[in-house]
Amino acid sequence: KEEKEKENQRQVMATTQFSHQHLLNPPLADKRDILLFFKGDMGRHRLPIYSRGVRQRIFRTARSEQWWTRYDIAIGDVEDFPDVQQGKGGEVSYSGLLARSIFCLVLPGDGWSGRAEDAVVHGCIPLIIMDGVEAVWESILDYSQFSIRVAQKDVERLPEILGAVTRRETIQMQKRIRDVWQRFVYFSHPLLRRSLAAVLQDNEIQWRVYRSQRAEEEKNPQSVPKLNPNTRISMASWMDLYFKQAPVLQKRALTIRIRPRDDAFHTIMQWLYGRIPYTR
Repeated sequence: KEEKEKENQRQVMATTQFSHQHLLNPPLADKRDILLFFKGDMGRHRLPIYSRGVRQRIFRTARSEQWWTRYDIAIGDVEDFPDVQQGKGGEVSYSGLLARSIFCLVLPGDGWSGRAEDAVVHGCIPLIIMDGVEAVWESILDYSQFSIRVAQKDVERLPEILGAVTRRETIQMQKRIRDVWQRFVYFSHPLLRRSLAAVLQDNEIQWRVYRSQRAEEEKNPQSVPKLNPNTRISMASWMDLYFKQAPVLQKRALTIRIRPRDDAFHTIMQWLYGRIPYTR
């Protein structure tokens, strides 16, 4: 059972870190060390109506209740994230922080929020706080299987709400993200598909190499130089360091199947096709 959970975790890590600078250099942490994450405009210099006041309330509560220190909840804008770096170390880019997080907030801003896509493609469970507003594909996909929705009136209770989510429920939502993430990425064009395949191959190789290195460290801690899995390191460096010790990893084929007909473009077309009867 433990080995199966590790394999599920590996697949989540390998397939869902497809964004920004982590296209070729994903973080490879065994454990996501941020419970809840949001980085963006917190409305400090905005009118009270911005974000329906949701971002402002969350930010004020997170600061006054010390959510980062007490719960590993990272909330803020660019000015706030040096604290996250000092507290945990490792990758602090937007993409890197998403990939380090278990839950990621989907909040209104000036209007509708697109943060659900950012969360899903990094394997982060969306936590949606937008009363009466659907996230992307929410009318098509069963969001209850891979996300959590919280009422705006309960934003001050986020640590309590997340504390009630069991590890089993979290793992189930992460597994479901592994099944639906392709719906959030455009790659049906052959060129995009080849690029995505290369990204996934790199992510999977790095994950396997890192796991191999960890296993070697456990056997003989003095024999292998330790690497912080969140440190950005080139593929060439990984290969130079570890492929000599584990050449079989280089030969394995990509185990994640890419389904072009399940990408974002085809999801739109499938939805439009399903609406034809209502246009006549």
